[in-house]
Amino acid sequence: MAINYDIYKNSGCLRSENKHHLRIIENKTTTSITLAERIEKACSLTTSDVKAALSALASSVREELLAGNGIHLEGLGYLSLAMEGEIEPDRNGRLRVKHPRVSNVLFRPEKALMRKLQDAQFTITKHAGKHSRNLSEAETEQIVSRLLEKRTFFTAQQFATASGMTQATAYRTLRKLSDNGTLKNIGTPSRMIFTHADSASSDSVENPQQPTNSQQ
Repeated sequence: MAINYDIYKNSGCLRSENKHHLRIIENKTTTSITLAERIEKACSLTTSDVKAALSALASSVREELLAGNGIHLEGLGYLSLAMEGEIEPDRNGRLRVKHPRVSNVLFRPEKALMRKLQDAQFTITKHAGKHSRNLSEAETEQIVSRLLEKRTFFTAQQFATASGMTQATAYRTLRKLSDNGTLKNIGTPSRMIFTHADSASSDSVENPQQPTNSQQ
């Protein structure tokens, strides 16, 4: 079976940069249950056995990463943590990190796995409705204004739906509006909720209300 892909235009790129990039269009997300059922057909383990083993593996991976260890999954690759935080000098001029936190789990595939994937076949396709629209600054502001006409805040998903952007592009756009002071995120980094910067209170930042059905 061929892997579907499409060509996307980069937003805000410099003339010297590549103006397009390739993106794989996933057919579906295969769950652990589907994998367990497939493994059951290939060996003597039952689906329940595989599900229990995967659950134990996930728990062990979490414990090892929290212990500061890297993980090698033979046949797949290597897992490790990435971190972020605010770096600033203390009163003695020594650098320190405020609010250190995990930013990502990194995966590096084994060379053997990469070699086995070189036989992949690709087919270009047009993924209807998933290309981000190119909106001007004025158009973006109009969409934000419409979203805030009948509500005090909106989610990144609501903005993506209203603007026709992919969710990734919507997040980048909203972060820019937050950085320039137009909007304020009163949610969390993983659950962003936006309102006008001049209307966000300290209480709403700490305890943002979740959107109700009428605000979806």
